[in-house]
Amino acid sequence: MRYKIVFSLILILAIILRFWKLGSLPSGLTWDEAAIGYNAYGILTVHRDEWLARMPLVFMSFGDFKAPLLIYAVAFSEIFFGQTPFAVRLPVALAGVWLVVVSYLIAKQLTREKILALFVMFFVCISPWAIHFSRIAFESMLAASLFATSVWLFFVGLQKGKWLIGSAALAVLSIYAYHSAKIVVPLSALLLFALHRKNLTLHKKWLIKSALIAAVLIAPLLYASVFGKANARALSTTIFSNPNPITTFATHYLTHFDPSYLVLGHELTYRHSDFIDGIFAPLELILVIAGVIVVCVDSRFKNMKFVPAIFLISVLPAALGIDVPHANRALLGLPWAQILAGIGVFELWRRRNHFSRAGVALVILFSLFSLGTYIGNYSKVYTSQLALNEFGYGYDALLPWLRTQEHTVDHVYFTNHYSQAYIYLLFFKQLNPIEYRQGGLANYTISDHPWEDAKDKKDVLVVGAKGQIPPNANIIKTIDYPDGETAFQVARL
Repeated sequence: MRYKIVFSLILILAIILRFWKLGSLPSGLTWDEAAIGYNAYGILTVHRDEWLARMPLVFMSFGDFKAPLLIYAVAFSEIFFGQTPFAVRLPVALAGVWLVVVSYLIAKQLTREKILALFVMFFVCISPWAIHFSRIAFESMLAASLFATSVWLFFVGLQKGKWLIGSAALAVLSIYAYHSAKIVVPLSALLLFALHRKNLTLHKKWLIKSALIAAVLIAPLLYASVFGKANARALSTTIFSNPNPITTFATHYLTHFDPSYLVLGHELTYRHSDFIDGIFAPLELILVIAGVIVVCVDSRFKNMKFVPAIFLISVLPAALGIDVPHANRALLGLPWAQILAGIGVFELWRRRNHFSRAGVALVILFSLFSLGTYIGNYSKVYTSQLALNEFGYGYDALLPWLRTQEHTVDHVYFTNHYSQAYIYLLFFKQLNPIEYRQGGLANYTISDHPWEDAKDKKDVLVVGAKGQIPPNANIIKTIDYPDGETAFQVARL
């Protein structure tokens, strides 16, 4: 009974951490979130993406050819919650909560130790890495959750062969969820097959069925990758365009083990980090290292040796990219690092003396303190102009008002200062893709210099970022960040 109570408490905490102010913290949407939400709206309304492709398997979007699964999931979410930031983020938040649950199931399946499984569940629940990427519509969290479930079903399938079919199906779905899975999932599958080939031979029938189902499911994506443009962006944004790819790869790979990234959050963008907290809390990283040592030297955990190997594999997609470090591309490292942390603290617990129990209590208390610090940092950073200018802050307040004014002028000149302004216009104006391509934004000019383009015109509105509109202009509307800095100004000429 007490295990069920602890499980329930951790699950409730996980839900709170992932759903509290989900649609408004961070406020706004990244341009990728807006693109996911808008293309989902297109699928929902006219069954086409923004380029009028009918029910595509690969979404061209900004030319980055997004994976399809999250977009279709968001389309379903928008049926109930409309085209809102909450609806866009909901499937990822649910995937984040499920990752907490499945981490427990994996640890329990592999060790039969409920207390160890609860430790693992706790660390995934409070992980800064897991929390952040559960609160923003990143395809990577959906892929990580599906992949982890696939691995859990694989080990269930070693005992009951029919579950191998579910494992294979979810492994393929994770590849449809995010591009990093195209590397991590096949390599991890080969590793697991190699380690458990003897047990798999006992379930040849189910193994063959699983392989056939996986082949059928993956075939459309393979076709899109080979004959379409599903991998077009990957070819131009990886180290293979570098004259020294091997050296670059080694440097990029090691960058993802730099303490400044792991603990201090030294990333490239506020979309991936608050620049204060890394992907691990300091104590969590110590426990991960301890877990690696235990797995390597303790024969009781010999069936867990694949765990650090999968974590190492998960870094490969990030290391292959040009921009490093990259917590998003490496996210399939969840929950494997936290499983190692759980093993680390379990080693202390199993000694069953007053010193070890006091040590475990201190670990939990310090972890909760670190969580409180992270929540404080997160709330402060993601209400500041510095971070929110990467989240399209202010569009949700500006555009409904602008819709009431645009019919009173001949034209609107709109700033592209924050990049990809058109997708925010489409999202918040709720133009379906057919309306858009038939001229739904014909009365808008999106420009890096809206004032210069409009200053000789009459009966127009100019929407600019801070400093783009002269202070002596006829400014009729201002949108400010929560910290008081100006996000948008609107002038009438």
